[in-house]
Amino acid sequence: MQLVLSALSTYYFVMIVRLFIHSRYVIVISGILYATCYIIQQWVSVLFTDSIFCSLLVISVYFLLTLEESKKNKRIFWILFLILPFFRPVGFLFILVACSHWTMTSLRKNKRKILFSLLYLAISGIAVYKSFTSESYFFPIHSLHNILGNVICGYPGDYGKYDRVPYKYGMSVFSFLYQNPEMTVRLFFRDFTKYFP
Repeated sequence: MQLVLSALSTYYFVMIVRLFIHSRYVIVISGILYATCYIIQQWVSVLFTDSIFCSLLVISVYFLLTLEESKKNKRIFWILFLILPFFRPVGFLFILVACSHWTMTSLRKNKRKILFSLLYLAISGIAVYKSFTSESYFFPIHSLHNILGNVICGYPGDYGKYDRVPYKYGMSVFSFLYQNPEMTVRLFFRDFTKYFP
């Protein structure tokens, strides 16, 4: 599935480039650069939602740009628009990108799309907030990882020694991290330096 989506995203990336550039040489070089870009392709061989999200994001951008060309494009775009935010949390930013695109192209023509998008964003945001703050949502399948201090940060980890208030059934993610500030700060800086060296 990931390989198919990666191939499709490469195809649609080339199609996006074709929308703006008419030089065949530049289009071919762009496709080769995208297909061999390690940052994008590193997730394809491993079963992660990152790969699917990246591929769907590129495909979604193409259908956003060609939304008005056919009913098929509209259907595909709206399906991707509704499911994309649930593959990765940053997928919700695509809603804002789409709203910005519609605002810049024709605000009057796209008012209903923008209002629907913002309503969808608000409802989704409330649902996500409620799920993270409810007492019964965050109880892991592998509760041992919470006991060892591996909540949210992945495992293996040695953050249990910074655990002041141990995780209990019914505790929300935010309250666990708030009550364990030393662990939270260490997790933040570990991930920050990992992704932004």
